[in-house]
Amino acid sequence: MAGSMQNEHRKALIGFGDSSLPPLYLDPILDYLEVKQVLPESKINEIRRMSNGRLDLMRSLTKQGSIAFDEFFLSLVHSQQVHLADSLRPLVSQSVIASLENKGTEQKASSSIEGFERMEIDEERAGGGGRYDSDGNGKSSFSSFDLRDIEKKLASYEAQKGERVYQFTSPRGYALIISNEHFRTMPQRRGTKADVIALKNLFISKLGYEVEVHENLTGKELHNNIKSFASSTKHSFTSSAIVCILTHGEHDVLYGVDDQVVDVHYLLSSFNTHNAPHLAGKPKIILLQACRGERKDIGYEETDSGRPFAFLECLGMGGGGMMTRNKRPAESDILVAYATPAHYVSWRNSEKGSWFIQSFVEVAEKRSHDSDLLSILTQVNAKVAETYKANSSTGEYKQISEFSSKLTKKFFFFPPE
Repeated sequence: MAGSMQNEHRKALIGFGDSSLPPLYLDPILDYLEVKQVLPESKINEIRRMSNGRLDLMRSLTKQGSIAFDEFFLSLVHSQQVHLADSLRPLVSQSVIASLENKGTEQKASSSIEGFERMEIDEERAGGGGRYDSDGNGKSSFSSFDLRDIEKKLASYEAQKGERVYQFTSPRGYALIISNEHFRTMPQRRGTKADVIALKNLFISKLGYEVEVHENLTGKELHNNIKSFASSTKHSFTSSAIVCILTHGEHDVLYGVDDQVVDVHYLLSSFNTHNAPHLAGKPKIILLQACRGERKDIGYEETDSGRPFAFLECLGMGGGGMMTRNKRPAESDILVAYATPAHYVSWRNSEKGSWFIQSFVEVAEKRSHDSDLLSILTQVNAKVAETYKANSSTGEYKQISEFSSKLTKKFFFFPPE
């Protein structure tokens, strides 16, 4: 970069390398600096691997010239680490400050994911609970929140437990909900609207996510929406992502409303670091509410299977897409929670929603302030197993949810207060 860095800028950056200062969330900063070509990709990757990447980043920036200081300030602003950016503001060039002030509205509008149509929740049907922000276009959006209290909680946990935790940004991230109710030949999934309302209320009002809802997608549309969401550059400046898919299913496949199958493993591969580079190193939480085995018809309590004998048909299928080969590190930081174990049905009440989703929402609302995600999902397993049962002339049926985790750190929601 042209021009040498001023001494006061250099000193301020070196000061930022002090680990005793408030936590600095590096991932979105490095993403921003890489896009702006402030640092070469090789250096960015080197910093990501270092135990004290914060200090090395500051030292590297001091060698990049005068523009690097302003770009670092902008990376803090774009990643919503505003309390840190404010400490540098007096040293930032006036043209940068003026640009931010003039384009504030434009930047706020750019925080939505392109290509995703949002839905408004009917607050009367949701019981009037929760708070919903609107951007004026019928789109559900999140509000930024102060990270300082959450950073203190994370730092305290790491110090006391000696365990690493995923860090936060504000806004926290995006949550995608796909709900299929009306199928070409399969039974209607009555009760799925209750699940959507409960999830949207949880993610927006309680946990600080922006929510995208898509309904009644074909197999191809389901696959394309997941692929587009996973690869979106909008994840660059957030710290996590959530995906909830509510549909008919069988072992290792999900159904679109056109009865076309989507291979679950192929779908999950969309979130590895090759296909979702802007989510690299960040937790990807995926909830699948669908049967994974044979259909059972016992009346009022409905299952999420597709059609009679569908499981036997599934055994002869080759899947819904070409499988990709991925090295294990590329698959890290992904957690998948299933409504039920492989080969089993999952149960859904036609009015109140599915056992699994309703249990997840209830436990997350109660325990997110003090429990990590794995503890929450263990409690969800217990609630599904102990609270619900389905009775029919052929017997009493139960369910147990399960999850598979490739997270590498503790993950807390820590709802904003």
